[in-house]
Amino acid sequence: MTRVLSVVLVLLLIGCWPAVAGPADYGFDAYRTPGFVLFVPQGEAIDGLGPHVEALYASVSDIWLPDLAVCGDIASCDQSAVLLPELDGDVRYTFTEWNPELALRMPGSCVPVPCTVIAYRTATDLAWDYCAFDRAGCYYDETDIMLYGELEAAMQRVVARLAHPVDLPHTRSFVCVSGYTAGRWESALAHEFTHLLQYTTGLMWRDEESVSVRLLFEGMATLTEFRLGLRERFVETILWPAAHWIQLGGQPADVPYYILYELGTALVHDVCDRFGEATFWRIFSPLGFGVDLGCYELDLTDEEVAAVEAGFEEAVGGDVEAYEDMPFADRFRLNTGEEWFSFLDHWIAEMNAVRVTEAGVAVFEWLRRSVSLRRALLRPVLDADTLDRLGELAELLSCGGGRLADVDEAERLLNTAPSDIDRDTVDELSWRVPTLTRAIRRIGGATDLVYGLSNLLIHADDDPEAYVRAYVDIVNRHTTWPLPAAPPLDG
Repeated sequence: MTRVLSVVLVLLLIGCWPAVAGPADYGFDAYRTPGFVLFVPQGEAIDGLGPHVEALYASVSDIWLPDLAVCGDIASCDQSAVLLPELDGDVRYTFTEWNPELALRMPGSCVPVPCTVIAYRTATDLAWDYCAFDRAGCYYDETDIMLYGELEAAMQRVVARLAHPVDLPHTRSFVCVSGYTAGRWESALAHEFTHLLQYTTGLMWRDEESVSVRLLFEGMATLTEFRLGLRERFVETILWPAAHWIQLGGQPADVPYYILYELGTALVHDVCDRFGEATFWRIFSPLGFGVDLGCYELDLTDEEVAAVEAGFEEAVGGDVEAYEDMPFADRFRLNTGEEWFSFLDHWIAEMNAVRVTEAGVAVFEWLRRSVSLRRALLRPVLDADTLDRLGELAELLSCGGGRLADVDEAERLLNTAPSDIDRDTVDELSWRVPTLTRAIRRIGGATDLVYGLSNLLIHADDDPEAYVRAYVDIVNRHTTWPLPAAPPLDG
């Protein structure tokens, strides 16, 4: 019972705490474009931002839905970003219904569900709002906001920092990215826009024994970054670490989180190189055949419904319901002409034949040891020189010039004894506890140690060092992933 009460206490503290010692110290200006509502750090130059965001979404659509040719030349539309009008007086921030007349997009199914894009300057700024220190971007739909109280609280923190009172339209999805205006914000935005496209165009999400759909969806989103030229070094940062994991005995059906993005990207890359992005899309969505299942939510006549279903049957050779219920392997064979398991065996053989250099093994070890995550979790107790050096090592590995010795150096830096501990340090670490808990749970570790921090938190005013030492020990000892189990010997 004591442990349960402690868990409740720490969750209550995290849930009601103001975002101390680290939230972004800038407000947001809100802008509206035909397809999006944009939250941008106050005072940033936004000339051309609206067209840029619209064009980026259109480019993502064009990659995966080229046969529809529905986006047209987005630049030919009036895409000027317009500042939402200021309201006189003390007006509450209200969400009104989305005005469909505002969405002056080119006709077609690639028009997004009304979406809010929130741009942060740094990943740390994003992390403080969402209590998540393990991501550079995130995508939520309105169902997520309604189901998870922490997301609703995060959105309230965002809206509370609007520089001017505005009448906000109702949007049904939210994309948050960091690195604006420096860094990789376009890359993160393209990744999250792929998820927006996935979730709002009728894709069928269903894990099966033969494949983790999330593996393919995250691989698809990451591959988008490379296809648009927003990321480089595919071989060094994707192929080599993924191949090394396969060569150690890893199986795609059991891919762990730390290598999920790399393995998924390598797999989707191979499928798309052989069969094309549009074919890959059709495996998941009738929209790839030009059939938008979302139209069934509209007030269609019986004749219009019959026409849609007839068009799909002509393209696929079956009805929509049968396609939705069809196992992934069957849809793969229908669209590619190959058996999924034969393709997968061939791909694994190709991955086993990849010559992985020490640089690739170093990237793999960096991921397996959760170095970047641990750097974010331990930031409050690492000095500036240590943080800078870890950043240099990360850049070195991302450029394909890293060695295992570099990963070992990062390990030593992360295990440096913390100094200058005070109550503010405890507050900053406590805000990171949900991320730490999530990381340990993904690995399959016991979260009792994290819950035990709540007892130390109660006495942190008198003894902050005890809390900090326990927190640092948990991060450094319990966030490294195990190596894949070796496959059984034949016979």
